[in-house]
Amino acid sequence: MLNEIKNEKKLVRFNPLDKRYKSTIGVMTLGKSISFMIDVEESIKAKAVYMLLAKAGEVPIRYELEKLEKGTYKSEGSELCTLDGEYNQYTVNTSVDSSGIYFYKFEIKAKGGVLQVGAGHRLIAEENSTNAWQLTVVENKKVKHPIKDGILYFIKTGDGTRLSNTVIEYINNYPKVILESAFIMIKLHDATKLKLASVLAYTLPGVPKVDFLSELKNGKKDFMKHFRNLSKIRLDYKDIFSNYEFEFLCDTNGVFAFERKVRKKSSESEAEELITIIVNNSQEDYGFCAGKGCIDLLSGEIFKRVVKVGEAVILKNRDNNFKI
Repeated sequence: MLNEIKNEKKLVRFNPLDKRYKSTIGVMTLGKSISFMIDVEESIKAKAVYMLLAKAGEVPIRYELEKLEKGTYKSEGSELCTLDGEYNQYTVNTSVDSSGIYFYKFEIKAKGGVLQVGAGHRLIAEENSTNAWQLTVVENKKVKHPIKDGILYFIKTGDGTRLSNTVIEYINNYPKVILESAFIMIKLHDATKLKLASVLAYTLPGVPKVDFLSELKNGKKDFMKHFRNLSKIRLDYKDIFSNYEFEFLCDTNGVFAFERKVRKKSSESEAEELITIIVNNSQEDYGFCAGKGCIDLLSGEIFKRVVKVGEAVILKNRDNNFKI
């Protein structure tokens, strides 16, 4: 019977985008009560329904859901959570005591065995775990993009290890909808530092938002050109920037260098296309050996194998495709 249940998703209905307990991108405020609600088809003959909630890397906590009387709830505009005569509805209210990334799924004890219901990322604290939904808990409603903090720390200290570790954790634990929609808001008083930070904001996962007009009395036209160029690069190479394959080349001594890649298949072969980003926040010029005819997309000039102090480059070979 449970094999039939697993193949019939309509027998268990849950809306992970329900705004009663989080935003549609999976973020809620610390200390706020969370309400989860799931519909279970009567044919399952559920004896009990549980929610398993785990902070990333920790052991899950199991919450038993309360069965509601029929007709007590109907979610407007949400077919997934509309209760009718063929379904029993279960709900639970809880809260968490610390911010971070959480994963949750449901467990239904039925006559024929145990059914686990989830989607997306894995509830990594359990072995043999089914996939689970993600919930990001923040301390206040003004969500701080984790990569933003890593960028600012690198700009301030020259240490990029925190940034590279944050990027790895971010792309491994956040759903794609957050990777593509969360803002990286950068605001700095120093023009040179602001340019370096903006290159990272535009080339790392997230949506860049840079405040510079109120900070700079001179050189606004140059900054406008700089940001238009960054926007064009993101658009021209959207296949690479929408893919999340990274290789970090350097993250120490004031230099942050990495590659973003995408694999492209044709009828005859498979090729790898890549872009190399180097940000020099150190006190010395940084030498980097690139392919012959490598172009710096920021300046439009051939790269001369040196990134000067306080500068950044986005490198692309004229024929930057490598057969695999």
